[in-house]
Amino acid sequence: MKKFGIDFKSIIIGVLFGITVVMFLGAKATKDGVFDTITVKKIKVTNEEGKERISLGSSKDEGWVILKNKEGNPVVEISSIGTAGEISIFNKKELAIFLGGHKDAVIVVCNEKGNSVIGMRSFLDMGQFVILDRNSSDWKVLMQQNQEGDGEIFIYDKNNQLFWSKSPEKQENPLSRQ
Repeated sequence: MKKFGIDFKSIIIGVLFGITVVMFLGAKATKDGVFDTITVKKIKVTNEEGKERISLGSSKDEGWVILKNKEGNPVVEISSIGTAGEISIFNKKELAIFLGGHKDAVIVVCNEKGNSVIGMRSFLDMGQFVILDRNSSDWKVLMQQNQEGDGEIFIYDKNNQLFWSKSPEKQENPLSRQ
């Protein structure tokens, strides 16, 4: 009779290995990569060079999604601040369009320098459309619905003085009402 050169330690390792293989073969997958909840404070997606291209995150009163171009500058930001929501769209490094819903709903369109040139908002239960000076925040044209429900138009000169207006009310500068 031949003697086998297997020691006790090898037998234990073999048995444990066999049990492990049987467990893996017989085990059912409880998750298939679809999870109900993932909890994180921030997610960053980077490109091949390691530059952040997408950021998803939150803080105490805010939540945001930011998409960035290849230089790393924001091109779209969607955020919540307190109870308000905002969407900002950028061209190059400057703000191009802003949509917000703070106290009043606001839409702002900017020129290539990032200066506001057109604005629309709800203000004191009125709708307003404003064209602004391209180099400053001075109003040039204001169209709005007044508190009585009538439409009004105001045009300002280069010195921001009321140049022309049309309103069923008396001809007053609406800038003095705000």
